[in-house]
Amino acid sequence: MELATLYRISKGWTSPEEERVINRAKVLSDKVGTVEQRIRTLFGLQTLYVVQARYKEVQRTIGQVEELFRQIQLTPLPFADFYPAGIKLFTGQFTEARELYEKIVVVHDNKHIWALQESQGFNYLVHGLTLKAHVLWCLGYPQLALNNAQGAIELAREFAQPFNQALAITYLAMLQAWRADTDTFLANAKEAWAMTVEYKAPYYHAWANILLRFAQAEQQPDPPNLALLRQAINDFTDTGARIRLPVYLSFLAQACLKAGRIEAGLDALELAWVQSVRVSDETCATIKAAAQQANIALSVHAPYYINLNAKTTELLKGGLDRLLAAARAGYKAGATDIIFHPGSYMNDDPKVVYPIARRRLAEVTDQLKSEGVHVTLRPETMGKSAMLGTLEETILLARDIDGVLPCIDFAHLHARPGDGSFNSYVEFAAALKLVGSGLGRRGLSALHIHLSGIEYGPKGEKRHLPLKEADLKYKELFKALIDLDAGGRILCESPAMEDDAVLMQRTYQRLAAKKPA
Repeated sequence: MELATLYRISKGWTSPEEERVINRAKVLSDKVGTVEQRIRTLFGLQTLYVVQARYKEVQRTIGQVEELFRQIQLTPLPFADFYPAGIKLFTGQFTEARELYEKIVVVHDNKHIWALQESQGFNYLVHGLTLKAHVLWCLGYPQLALNNAQGAIELAREFAQPFNQALAITYLAMLQAWRADTDTFLANAKEAWAMTVEYKAPYYHAWANILLRFAQAEQQPDPPNLALLRQAINDFTDTGARIRLPVYLSFLAQACLKAGRIEAGLDALELAWVQSVRVSDETCATIKAAAQQANIALSVHAPYYINLNAKTTELLKGGLDRLLAAARAGYKAGATDIIFHPGSYMNDDPKVVYPIARRRLAEVTDQLKSEGVHVTLRPETMGKSAMLGTLEETILLARDIDGVLPCIDFAHLHARPGDGSFNSYVEFAAALKLVGSGLGRRGLSALHIHLSGIEYGPKGEKRHLPLKEADLKYKELFKALIDLDAGGRILCESPAMEDDAVLMQRTYQRLAAKKPA
């Protein structure tokens, strides 16, 4: 594991050398190792799996670590919640993630800090502060987020740990990417790029390179800068890393849109404002002009943290404010549709939740109309049975509230039952007919569809997958859409976004060409 630590720092978190050594350590620790050695090896595996975005495997190893601590009757170390917190953060459970990170960073234990530095290669307090900063940003606390990120940088300097200084400055640059201040973002990205070169931190250099190329493309969206950004993303994925990949692809999409260059003839784009809405009026005007010039239909995905069934005034107001902000900025940017996750049942009866959600969403549409913000709000069908967002519920919301239509995520509908159903031509056609019967021809001709492969379990969605790695019968869906003369937009949400978007378009066009005139 000492060798794994060296590889993690010098080669990268997901380098072949790192993965090979950790897997070998796992075999040895299972056969001849002590419990403490197995725990250390499992922590190493968790690090690898998080950066590979293999969250199912992370969850499995978390359970194994907890069981080993029980066996030796020891209290877990202060950083034991580090990876459970990461799972919460990267799957959108921001409040729970914040609570865990706050527990981690409140324990300033030099002994454990140095022990983890030596055994895993990073400072848990520095890393905890950086990730807490991202959670705070997602929850709508930008100044607190920046304060925590700056605190992480100062702490890394205090410990005189070059690798962790490179880590902290790259996280800060990522926060700046979500701000409207492009000059500050560019300056921070340059600093992160230079520091990751100086301190020879290859994983963080690959990440910082994406941020730098995006910052440059934001300021000068020309073909050379777009090519550099695309290459930076490819270089990052070549390391085996997949963490935050949809965010990086959204950077590429934004840069392409700003340049008026939409690849492969794709004619619809969804702006992923899923963390926060921090975009200037000037940038919105630029986006709108570029989209009009390129004849691109725009939609916006509002921040994840919205719950029409929120139980406190603070949580409800925060969520509705995010939806309103996305709608206002999206309208200025030329978007016609605002996609959002409607929330959770919170263990309530869905029949009780629906009228509450309907009333609250109607208040939002009334507010937008009074401001002259003419967009369609689209509650998305959700992939877990605990979440508000069945197909029927989204149709009802659209029928009951003017200015609302569904966003139908067919991968979510396939995952939601947890048994592999909703995956045939008959089921897809029945769903589309349900839209038609509930909303008339208007609903069926103005569909807004999300599509990707998906991994699921008994409780529903786990993560999105490339189409070729999943079992979703998307060709059968396309046949149903064609046969029922459906219209609208299909937005690709695959981790392999560009490749699968082109695959979807070409497959749909090929099938449509076969339909008798």
